[in-house]
Amino acid sequence: MNKNPRRILIIATPVMGDVLLSTPVIRSVRAAWPDAQIEVLTRPGGGAVLEGNPDVTGVIELHKKPPVRKLLAFLIARFRKYDLVLSNSASDRALIYSLVMGKRRVSLVYAAHKNVRLKERLYDHSSLIEYERLHTIEQNLSLLDPLGIERRYDVTLPRSATSAATLRAELGDDWAEQRFAVIHPNSAGPYKRWHKAGWERTVRHLHDRGLRVLVSGSPAATDIDYIESLGLDTRPAESLAGKLSLADLSLLLEKAQIYVGVDTLITHIAAAAGTPTVALFGPVSPLTWGPWPQGFGGGDSPWRHVGRQKRLNVTVVQGVKSCVPCGQAGCERRLDSYSECLDELSAEAVIAAIDERLGG
Repeated sequence: MNKNPRRILIIATPVMGDVLLSTPVIRSVRAAWPDAQIEVLTRPGGGAVLEGNPDVTGVIELHKKPPVRKLLAFLIARFRKYDLVLSNSASDRALIYSLVMGKRRVSLVYAAHKNVRLKERLYDHSSLIEYERLHTIEQNLSLLDPLGIERRYDVTLPRSATSAATLRAELGDDWAEQRFAVIHPNSAGPYKRWHKAGWERTVRHLHDRGLRVLVSGSPAATDIDYIESLGLDTRPAESLAGKLSLADLSLLLEKAQIYVGVDTLITHIAAAAGTPTVALFGPVSPLTWGPWPQGFGGGDSPWRHVGRQKRLNVTVVQGVKSCVPCGQAGCERRLDSYSECLDELSAEAVIAAIDERLGG
C-alpha cells in the first residue's frame, strides 16, 4: 500500500470461533500500523470474544440478516469510511460490505464457490483458498501477504478486570490454589457432542484423581438443559453454565490442571491459554479447525486430518470410523444430527489421553 491506512475494518462474521481465530490477523495488523483505528465487524456475541483486546479500537455487532432498512442505514453511515477492509469471510454478503465500506479491499475467496473470478476482480487483493487444505488461522493470515505484513500467530484471549473477583465469588477465595479440571460437553451443533456414558466416566475419573471438576457452559437454556440431562450439574461435578463470561473462563482455564471438551469455542480458548487440553473431534477435520496450541509457530497446520495427535499442550482424540472426518454436519447432514464416530468414541481413549496429560 502507498500509505499507512488510518481506519481499518476486519470482517469476522461466520461464528464466534472465527472471531477468536481472527485475533492473529488483528495482532499482525496492529503491529504493522500501531496508530490505526481497527474495528471488527462480527455477529452478535462476537464482542465478548474481543473483550479487553488491546489491538481492537471498536467492535460492531450485526445480525446475519438484518432488516433491509436497518442494513441500508448501516451501510450508508459507513460508506467508504475505511481505508482498508480485510475479510475472513468469502460470502457474497461480506463482499457487499467490503465494496460499500472500504476504499481498498482484501478477502479470502474459496475455490469451490461460485463466481470466484468475479470476486477476485472486485477485490483489490484476494487469497484463493482450497477448503480443508489449511488451518483456519493460516487461511486468515494469508490476507496479510499482499500487504507485506509479517504474520503473527498469537491468539488473543478475552480479558476483564473483574474476572478474578467473579471467580472468587463463585469458587471460593482459594480457587486458584486448588487442583481442578474444566470440562465443556456441549456445542452449538449436537453433531459435535460426545455420549453421556463417556462424560460420566470422565468426570468420575477426574474426581478420583483428586481434581475438582467444573463444567462450563453458556447462559443459553440449551447448554444448561444439556448439562442437566447428563447429570453433570451436581457433585462430583459443579456446573458453571451461565455464571461466567468468556473473559472469566479464560482466566479460569489458565489455572486449570486439565481441560476436556468437544469441538467448540471454549476448546480453542483452553488451547490458546496454554491449558493441558484434550479435544474430542468427530466429523470436523482438525487440520482445518483443530485448537491452536499455545506457542505453535505456524507455517502449516498443527494437525493432520485423521488420528490421535499431540502437539505442545493439546491432544486431539478423534472418532475411529473409516469415514472420519467426513466434513459434514453429522451422519444426517444437519446440525441436530448424531455422529456415529463420536457415539462410538470410548471413554477409555479419552481417559488415556487425560492420564497422559496429567502424568501417572
